[in-house]
Amino acid sequence: MKKKSLLLVLGLSLLTLSCTKDPIVTDPTDQDWTEKPADPDEDNGQGGNEETTDSDGQGVDGVNVNQPDIVANFNDWETFVKTTNTYGVNSIAKAAPGQGRDGKNAMHIKGQYPDKNDYVFTIENQSVSTTAKTIIVYIKGKAAKSLSFNLYRADGTYDVYNLRTDAQIESKQDIVISQNTVLEKTTRMSSYNPKNGNNDYTKTTVETANQWVKLTLNLEGADYNKSGNGPLFSIKIGNKADYDLFLDSITFDDAEVPGNGGETGPTNPGEYTIPAEYAAYYAGIDFTKNGMELKAQLASLVTRTHKPQSYTPGIWEASKYTDQDPENSDNVILIYGWTNNEKDIVKRRTMPKSQQSSGGSGRDKVWEREHVFAKSLAVDKSKEQVALHAEGRNGTIPTAIEGIAGHDAHNLRPINGSWNGSRGNKEFVNGSGNSGPKGNYWYPGDEWKGDVARMMMYMHIRYENENGGGYTKATKVGKPIDTKNGTTADEMIDLFLKWNAEDPVSPLEKRRNEYHGGNHQYSQGNRNPFIDNPYLANQIWGMENKYKAANLW
Repeated sequence: MKKKSLLLVLGLSLLTLSCTKDPIVTDPTDQDWTEKPADPDEDNGQGGNEETTDSDGQGVDGVNVNQPDIVANFNDWETFVKTTNTYGVNSIAKAAPGQGRDGKNAMHIKGQYPDKNDYVFTIENQSVSTTAKTIIVYIKGKAAKSLSFNLYRADGTYDVYNLRTDAQIESKQDIVISQNTVLEKTTRMSSYNPKNGNNDYTKTTVETANQWVKLTLNLEGADYNKSGNGPLFSIKIGNKADYDLFLDSITFDDAEVPGNGGETGPTNPGEYTIPAEYAAYYAGIDFTKNGMELKAQLASLVTRTHKPQSYTPGIWEASKYTDQDPENSDNVILIYGWTNNEKDIVKRRTMPKSQQSSGGSGRDKVWEREHVFAKSLAVDKSKEQVALHAEGRNGTIPTAIEGIAGHDAHNLRPINGSWNGSRGNKEFVNGSGNSGPKGNYWYPGDEWKGDVARMMMYMHIRYENENGGGYTKATKVGKPIDTKNGTTADEMIDLFLKWNAEDPVSPLEKRRNEYHGGNHQYSQGNRNPFIDNPYLANQIWGMENKYKAANLW
């Protein structure tokens, strides 16, 4: 009798233990999950939490609110929380009233989750759209690591959408998410459950310059859970990293997936939602216009709002702020990087602010001011003028770059002195890898080619009509990559349209544009429109069938 009683008590105790949830468990689909050691080849060795699933893949607590086009609705926070699984919403995430794109609620992820890669929330037991082609996620703010999205199948296994592409993960490439981006499901599978995708968090930062950025998850080939039962969608964050991100309500969308890694162009020209902080500057522009009409309007705008700064000290002092290294405020970032050894270029991206110089000896130890649109390439090289100059009767050849344009901050970047000498006045040419000479031409490097393209577009619209016209045509500074169709009637070569599409706007470009478009001691008052929205280049010069830049508006 005592033996039976003891067995009964022991059985009840074990049953009680088996029903108790471990409060530190973070996986939304497996209550018996424990963190496993990281595979060095997965999650870049940072200790990824790779999950298993229950046999039936069913959630526990989610409430179906019968909103099939909504993945997560932050406008009704209490109801949203009820749509999540047993573990609810991570303590790092809070409701942010009035912070959404529509002035309603957003979710604010702020702080650091120190111990492991963790879930922010998991949605389950929801009615869903059966015709969706994408899931739309809007984010704004900063994050020192990636977000990773899990999209569940009916059996509880899941596809994963990372901010880095598989190719970027394989090459261990550092990326910054700063503009609208299309995300594809990863083909990299978890080493712990080969039915699940592998989450990636490292080598990715988010910096949206306080603008809403649209992430589009491409659902092509994804067998997402349409059953209304079990997990549907979750967001994960990386460990030991600072997050300060706002997320707007997440939705399904039946629209086609945007192409070329960015947002599509507007259905009709001018169907833009211009960020509030830019609205006043662009208030007089009719964005329903295309081609030369739009170019003329923007040219007039950037000209009449331009308040020139001095070459010295203005450009020196502005550069120390606009090109400041975010990791070391005593340094400036150098365009093109620089090196005496090709393998060392990545390490030589900055120099101390104090090491500025206008030339002379020891150029490898100082930084100078690079005219990205080379001064000598803007001259009118008529035979008569060149002859006069050669004979010394004309002083200098007239150039558009010598006057106001010679100290236009949108064309000037800090550069290592010796690398400035290597570039000289070489025209830009297509290439790949690090910066450097290619024969008699110059490749700015994968990191800088988009910056260069947008600077050349600005210089063209700002100074095309100076001194009789034609001084800053793109054909003077870069070689077309398509000898048949490379030059439009307006002479914007397809090389720069290609680079504008391939290399997204960087946080450094945005920082420079915000400073010079503002009212600071050394700012010049105008903006580079192609940094604010790279798609304007396609709206003016076309070529979007080949090189479609991201539409940030």
